[in-house]
Amino acid sequence: MRNFKALLTLCASLALGACATTDKPMEVTTAAAPAPPPIKVPVLVPCVSANEVPAVPGTAFAPGQSAAQLAAAARADIDNLEAYAIRADALLRGCVQQTDGSK
Repeated sequence: MRNFKALLTLCASLALGACATTDKPMEVTTAAAPAPPPIKVPVLVPCVSANEVPAVPGTAFAPGQSAAQLAAAARADIDNLEAYAIRADALLRGCVQQTDGSK
């Protein structure tokens, strides 16, 4: 145990002695940074406003429904999603024709 304490004391004194150097502190100078060159990035302009985007339909599923009710709810969800897809597709195709100029 005595050798361990002596070794620990020696290691601690060497570690602390290594940190106590008297080197000159580094000088910090400030210089004006050059202005970055302008970067040309194409910016997309939305062709539709937020109120024109169709709302995503909700689900008709509810907990505790019977098999027949679940089947009817699934059919209603499919119909709602199909109607949503038709409206969204028409909106996107109109946006492409508007920005591209072609069909």
